[in-house]
Amino acid sequence: MASIKDRFLFPKLRKLTSQFEQLGAPNAESWAKSQLREGFDQISRATLLRFFADKTVENGKVPQYFRDAESVTAHVKNAVDQIDKAGLTDEVETVLKLALFNAMSDVMVVLDGNAAIENNPEDIEIGLYKLDSEFSPETQIVALHESWSEFAAEFLGKDVIKHY
Repeated sequence: MASIKDRFLFPKLRKLTSQFEQLGAPNAESWAKSQLREGFDQISRATLLRFFADKTVENGKVPQYFRDAESVTAHVKNAVDQIDKAGLTDEVETVLKLALFNAMSDVMVVLDGNAAIENNPEDIEIGLYKLDSEFSPETQIVALHESWSEFAAEFLGKDVIKHY
């Protein structure tokens, strides 16, 4: 017979697991159990990781993205045309995805408060928070960088990102 605790947690676990699956989180049930067991706001964390992964994929499409973006100069468009003519689009996209992955990793380390900002005249501290309906900090979102490689590999490809 299931305990009261199990009857209370099972519907929450099922709902959270479904939400993590919707986000494409690897090991969705593990993420859900972690949120329930440890009390960390894993759903907000996974939502941001999915956003970063989607943007990395979107911005890693060389010809399509760089031909359509308004901010691209003629010089860049010419470089993209040369890449396309040389038949190196796939190779450049692979390298670009990895470069974007690394840039996002650096941003996440800063957002997690784990990076020393060298040019920091005000000695600011950085933190990322989920806001409530009145825009007040509700919960801190931490450890983005710790799951980034596993999450990104699902969307960028395991041939591009080595999960460590």
